[in-house]
Amino acid sequence: MIFVEPAVNPPVNLADFIKEYSGPLAELLSGAYPALAGGDVGTADSGVAIATQRDSALGRLAPTWHSMKNAEATSMKQLVRWAAKCRDKSINERIPGGETIALEINDLKANIMVFAESDENFPETYTQRKNAIMNIFNDIGKNPMLQEVFFNAANLEFLQNMMGLSDLYIPQVASRNKQLGEIEVLLKSIPVPNPQVEEATQKIEQMKMAGVDPQELAAAEQQVAAMPQEVCSMPIDEKHDDNDTEAATCWQYINGQEGRRAKRSNPDGFKNVCLHYDEHAQAVQAKAAQAAPAGKPPSVSVGYKDVAALDKGASDQILQKAGITPSPGAGTPAPVPPAAEGVAKPPAAPLPTGAPENAGGRPKL
Repeated sequence: MIFVEPAVNPPVNLADFIKEYSGPLAELLSGAYPALAGGDVGTADSGVAIATQRDSALGRLAPTWHSMKNAEATSMKQLVRWAAKCRDKSINERIPGGETIALEINDLKANIMVFAESDENFPETYTQRKNAIMNIFNDIGKNPMLQEVFFNAANLEFLQNMMGLSDLYIPQVASRNKQLGEIEVLLKSIPVPNPQVEEATQKIEQMKMAGVDPQELAAAEQQVAAMPQEVCSMPIDEKHDDNDTEAATCWQYINGQEGRRAKRSNPDGFKNVCLHYDEHAQAVQAKAAQAAPAGKPPSVSVGYKDVAALDKGASDQILQKAGITPSPGAGTPAPVPPAAEGVAKPPAAPLPTGAPENAGGRPKL
């Protein structure tokens, strides 16, 4: 017996059905439009149309993205509990380019709550972030406030990383990294007594033994009382430090989240950082005072002729202050003689009547 397989004649529209099923229909059901991957969007090829279709597709995928974030948060919670179970001592790890993190095992065994970030936006790619920064960078010249934000040392380091220019040397970034390392050292130590106060106190004792004037002694004691009693354990180098950048770095730490945490958990180390900031700030103010131009003295306007008529000595002082040397033989101008009393001035001539000849033409009749 021979079996002959009958020929199968596919429908004429099968190819169109497969194309529709794997293309527009799948995109409609899943929301994964071509704009997500930068594909062809048909006739809507303008930038606004592409961005609109991409945002619409991301909105369709939002519920799936939220579930993925919740799943990642749950897995992180399990990792933390597993790390606490498998370790028997504290965790001290240093983040490359950052600070050292210390965790106690008992803290990890507590009732830990983990939740996904509440941000509804999708994470942007490196290229998208770089393009956004370049758009903002092009508007810096029009916005002075934006210039101040961008040229902060922390933001300069961020720009350096985003542009992929790690080999580019930026002095402000180097000073900021130096100051971040100093902050770690300052947090591990405490303020020290001010050596200037000790020296001034010894001088006051010597002044007492020498029997100096009580007023001078009281002035010295007031000067010592105005000095800070403590200074930071790491003095600054006013000549070689970038005081502006390092002061801004300390200020950023003091007012940031890590600084607020250190203020509660490590008050002595936090005070040490604050004193270090004060020294940098004072150095900045001293530099600005030296660079400030001298103020113009007040100008005085004097009538030299009037002064010379009344007081020759005063007029000589005016010429001397102005740097003017009188010519040989010059003297004070003679005073104006006063009008004689009882002598009347002659009356003025009467005004002429009529019109003079050739002055405006002939008179009208």
